[in-house]
Order: sequence, then structure tokens, then C-alpha cells
Amino acid sequence: MTRASGAKTSVKFAQEVEWKHPFTPEEYPLGNVYGLNIRSCSLGGSKNQFQSETINDKRAVVGLGEGNKAVEGDIVTDFLPEGQEVLFRHLLGKDPNGLDKVLVDNVSDEDNGKWRLRMKGVADTMQGLCVEKAFTSLERYFIFRGCRINTMTLNLIQEGFHDITWNFIGTSEEIKDVPEFDTTAHPASYCNDNGYTGYQAKIEIMRPARTDETGTAQPADTSWVTLGNVTTGNITITNNTETDGYVLGSDERASAEHGTRQCTGSWTMFFESVDLYNIFLKGLECKLRFVFESPTGKIIRIVFPCVKLGGDSPAIESAAGINLNLTFQAKYQPAIDGDPYSDTDVLVEFVKDPVSGEQPSSEDVEEEPSKGSISAPTIASAVIDSEDNTKVLVTINAPSGLSLGDGITDADGLKAAITFSETETISSLTYDLAAKTISITCSNELVATETVIIAANALKNGGVANSSSMSKPMTAA
Repeated sequence: MTRASGAKTSVKFAQEVEWKHPFTPEEYPLGNVYGLNIRSCSLGGSKNQFQSETINDKRAVVGLGEGNKAVEGDIVTDFLPEGQEVLFRHLLGKDPNGLDKVLVDNVSDEDNGKWRLRMKGVADTMQGLCVEKAFTSLERYFIFRGCRINTMTLNLIQEGFHDITWNFIGTSEEIKDVPEFDTTAHPASYCNDNGYTGYQAKIEIMRPARTDETGTAQPADTSWVTLGNVTTGNITITNNTETDGYVLGSDERASAEHGTRQCTGSWTMFFESVDLYNIFLKGLECKLRFVFESPTGKIIRIVFPCVKLGGDSPAIESAAGINLNLTFQAKYQPAIDGDPYSDTDVLVEFVKDPVSGEQPSSEDVEEEPSKGSISAPTIASAVIDSEDNTKVLVTINAPSGLSLGDGITDADGLKAAITFSETETISSLTYDLAAKTISITCSNELVATETVIIAANALKNGGVANSSSMSKPMTAA
């Protein structure tokens, strides 16, 4: 018999329309599907057993019963510049103001000229996630519904890739012999970038007004100050999700509500000053953020607007250099006019330089699908032909059926609606609505640094058109 192999597994997930409800084409439509290249996955199901307390003259157990089912566990991956935005949103909650995505146009802003997506920790929660753990060599697919993110733990590694752990609490497990997500109609979106390394991370602080170690009064910092010589660090954000939401008549969780969100962490740095230690001793509050920037300029910042520090007095453990160990816990910062880092306890920013017209893609920041709604089409992939690099095959994500937009009746009309980030001339175009593909041939050779752009209202998914232009960086076959 074939033995399952970790090298032949995959993990994918999608947002649920309604917590723990299976997908259906119309009422509970499937939106975007996301793939994760994992280090490990312990997410799985378990079931309790219980036994009768009655006694007999055989000194044996008289009765056994089947207990509650539970779905929980961890998914561990590299901390990537893209591809985990949806997970962060399910961790932080559903902002009633929607997604905050802008092209920054302010010379005094550190992100001027860049796309920025902000997510705040808020009270409202998302519905849930459906996770597929596939053992492809056995053609068996474990489906976990009603998954909510209980905890995120990010470990900072000085030499190596940082690792991030997502802990899930779910409701049900189903084993199928076909995938939950049709990869033809719903190709999974993966991040192809390397994860962040220790050389691409820093911790920054805004200190309060204080007296320094020489007794001199120091004003509060008005800009971020980078902490020097940090060796390790970690962040934990937990939702304290309930695990005992069981009711009579069912062996599955009937509730998995989030509790109070807690944001904690720590770091170790060379002991070179008592400045931060004194902030801890005096119980002063400060701002803290962790900044990650890839070589391609993709930035993630995890910001805590109000924290209190903790830690230990520097210990002498050997003749080697001495370190200072500090911890922190965040608290809610009330709203302050004009301060984006307020009215929350945690905020995550995703920043991308608009190279070749690229912006945070709709796949990265998909709104939570709603019951009975059909989402606009999106570009799933744009792959340059391996044998003829003047050709690119564009695949459209349109689960409810692809059709041409209003006013577009043929290939010429669709051709006029498609451009590239670099000046390219399209010599020919064909499309297959059933296969949801567009084959484009250009006059010149194409390169993977370019982006294909489809104009607004050019295509429809189940009658719903893309109200804004959609784009996708091309990849080599």
C-alpha cells in the first residue's frame, strides 16, 4: 500500500460565507482560495470517549460512549511578505469601516507613493475559514470547517527565516476522496517570495517623556527610534477563543466565540543602557512596532500603540557579553484625532512599492463573502508560455460562470480592454469562457516582471462585473 508522505501534501483555505456552513454554488459561494507552503500542520480532529461508572462482579467496564469531537491545531509557515493577509484579518477582526487600502499621497508620510493596507484589531469577528489538508498520494482530503484563529505566534530568528504559527479552533472534520476546492475553477493563490529573515527585521519604539540615566529630562519621542543590537524576539496575539461551546444533542462545537484579545511579546538585546529598563521600572507607557522589509520593498509592520514593558534585571551568567531581556503587553489606545495608531491595541500594515503598476491584489485583501452574493471575477494566474515567451495564458477566477462584460461581444472587444504595465502590442487574442482562460500573443517578448491588467467591466462572474481594473504579475511557466 502507498504510504502518505509529507512531501506530497498541501494546505489550502478559503473564507466561509457563514461559520461552519459548507460551500454551495449560489447561496454560500466560494470566493478566493489560498495556498500555504507549510513547515508543519497539526490541525486535525479528535474525539473523546467516556465510560460508564457502574460496577459489576466481573470488575470490567460495562459501557463505553463516544464523546465530543474537537478540531484544533497549528499551521506553521515561514513569515512571508504576502499571502497571509486574510489570516491576519481573521486574527484581528472585521473592521466595520471595511478594508483600508490606499495609494499614499502625502510627502510627510513614510509610505508616500506606495500602496498601504492597514488592519486594526477590532471587536467584530469574521465568520470563519474552511481548511483543506490534502494527502495527494492517497487522494484523501481532510476538510475542517468553522476554523477560527485563536493565536498567532511570530518568532524572530537572527540567522534564518522567521517562523509564524497559526493556532486554529474549528468545529468539524470530513474526509473526502475529492478536493474541497476545484483547482480548475478556483486555483489557489500562493506567495512565491522568500520569507523574511533576521537581516530584514527591526524593532522600533517611541519612548515617553522621561529622565535618562544621567538624570537629564528627555522629551517624548516624536518619531520611531530603532532599537540597536536585538538578538531575538517574539510576538503573540491571542483571541482566547472558547473551546467548550458544546450543547445537548450534538457532539460538535456549537460556538467558538473570541474572548479578550491579548497582545504580548519579548525581545533580547545587548545590555548597553538602562534607558528601557528604567521605563519598565517606572511603569511608563510607550509605542512599539516590529518592521519587516523584503529586498523587493514589501513591508509588514506590526504596531502596538500603547504597551507597558516588563523584564528581568540583567544577569551575570558567564564571562561573555550580557543581554537585557524585556517583555511587553499591549493595551487599548483610545481614539486620538489624526492619529492612525489609535482606537485599537494592535495594527498591522502591509506596504508595497507600486513597481510596474502593481498594487495589493484583490486576492490578498478579499472582502468576506456574503450569503447569496456572487463576487466579481479576479485574475487567478498569468503564465508566460515556456516555449514562446511572446504568449501568456491568463486564467480567470469566476466560480459562478465567466462571461464577457457589457458592450464586449468578441475577441477584439476584450483585446481593447487588456493592457500591460510595460508598453506591449497585442497581436492576437483568443478566449474560452468555459475554461475561463484568455490566451494573449504580443509582438515582443514578455518578462515576468510585467503585469497584465484587465480594465473595469470587461468580464463578469455570474453576471457580476469587475467594477475596478484587475491586475496580476506574470510568472514564468
